[in-house]
Amino acid sequence: MKFFKNYINLPGYLLRFTILHLGPLHIRLHTILTADGTPYLHNHPFHYVSIILSGGYIEQLLDGENIKTVHHSRFSYIVRKSTDFHRILSVKNKTKTLFFTLNTENHWKLKKHGDIEIPQSFKTPLKPGIYKRTINNGIIYAKFEDFWHKGSSSPSNAEKESALSIHQVSDFDNQFYIPLEKRSKQYTKN
Repeated sequence: MKFFKNYINLPGYLLRFTILHLGPLHIRLHTILTADGTPYLHNHPFHYVSIILSGGYIEQLLDGENIKTVHHSRFSYIVRKSTDFHRILSVKNKTKTLFFTLNTENHWKLKKHGDIEIPQSFKTPLKPGIYKRTINNGIIYAKFEDFWHKGSSSPSNAEKESALSIHQVSDFDNQFYIPLEKRSKQYTKN
């Protein structure tokens, strides 16, 4: 059980503070600083309820095969399952939410949707493979298969990674590329 502890922040995007963490229940205070940084819809690996304490935001929500735009203001409450996909389009200044999560066996996932325009910085002619990327001023190896996966310090570990990266902008070194079909023989390349 944890009380009143800092939680993992996403600098420039989301500040998080744990109020209570007890087994699968996690209650946090969130300060949302900006809209989602990608044009992709995402789920959460947990069910959640979010109550907006101040500010508000506009989100796109996948409703069947359609996109629905929803405006949330102060005292709105949002209930989502771990299988629901959304993205935050815009955020009012000083948006704070009380965020209740209940862990599930689900994982983070991303989805592209034809009604959401993909900016040029996200369009890429990338082939599936392992690439060298710069993330938070550090160099990592990351797998690309439709989306970027979390990075690693070695190409062999990057190839095994199944979790998606929050960093989906195409910032990669095209000089370092290992096709996935040839990956096992090329891990010594620098």
